Formats: sequence, structure tokens, C-alpha cells
Amino acid sequence: GVSSAAPLIFNSPLTPRTEKTFLSLNQNVAKRPLIKGTFIQTRKVQGLEKKFITRGNFLFVQEKGVYWNVTSPFKATYVFTDTGTLRIMDGVRTVIDMNEKPYYAHISNMIKTLKSGDLQQLNQFFTVFFKGVRTNSSVGLAAKEDMMKKAVADMVISGDIYIRSLTMRDEQNNSTVILFNNLTTLKKLAPKEKK
Repeated sequence: GVSSAAPLIFNSPLTPRTEKTFLSLNQNVAKRPLIKGTFIQTRKVQGLEKKFITRGNFLFVQEKGVYWNVTSPFKATYVFTDTGTLRIMDGVRTVIDMNEKPYYAHISNMIKTLKSGDLQQLNQFFTVFFKGVRTNSSVGLAAKEDMMKKAVADMVISGDIYIRSLTMRDEQNNSTVILFNNLTTLKKLAPKEKK
């Protein structure tokens, strides 16, 4: 289920009435197959005072996945696809073994599920909650499977025509909040972005 500290979105299950707006928003996301922007990611681990903050930029390519470039406080690049994760750090490319690091496998699976916007596929892994209108909405996803809950017990996605924030919690109530800024829809990839 949903964490005890979960936001109010988890009081609003998806209903036949709200499903129409939800599906319309997913179609709007599908119309933006190339998005780039910046992010600030804040990770809070239960029992630790300090928050871990990373900053960087990203490129979302609908058919391929997410290019996630951390620029501060260290430099690293992650490429999340629906088939796996690649990490590039200090020029060294490492394919992350999904069997050894199930967290990354779940992120890749989530990306695939969220990219599809397919409600049937979302319902396979999550209980879906929804509140809002086209210009301001929130989607809550509560993981159904125990293995998924270890990585992401619940998630809240908020935004308008773009996803503006993403909050994830694991089963220990550790949280990650990602704020997206400077979002732009691209018509096509620049030569250096194709790599």
C-alpha cells in the first residue's frame, strides 16, 4: 500500500468519470516525444538529517528512454531505457546488471510503463489515483508488487502539459523529490543529442 505519510492524492482513486481526463493528459504527453530540461533531485533517507541534493539536465526520448546527466555535486550520466540502465562516470561506461540492482530494473520498467500511458499496463503494476484538470493535475501510483515496493512503494506525478514534479517513496518511507524546470519540447534531436 500507500505510505502513511502519503499526500491527499491517494484519497482520489481513478474513477470512470476522471479516467477520461487522465487518458486525455496521457495523450498530451505522447504528443511531446522529445523533451529536455533541468532537474533538482532531493533524496531524504529516514534517520539521517542531511538531504542529498543533485542537479543536472535530462533529455526524454519517447522511443528510447531518459538521458539523465548529473552535473552537481558530482558528474555522472545515466541512460534509462526499458531494457536496462547504462552509467557513465569518469569516462567509464557501466551497464548496470538488472539482476544485481533490481532498483534500476524497476526504474526502467516504470519508464516503459509511464511512457506508454497505457492505463491497462499501469493497472498491472500500480493502483492509480488521479485528481485535476488538464492545466493542473496529479497522478498517484501505489505499487502492487512487493518487489516493486522495495524500490518505489508510491509515487506522485504533478504537472500541466509537462511533468513538473515527481515524488517517490520506498517501503522504508525514504523519499526522492525531483523538480523539473526549463522544460522544452523539441521537434528533433540535435546531432550531439542523437549520441
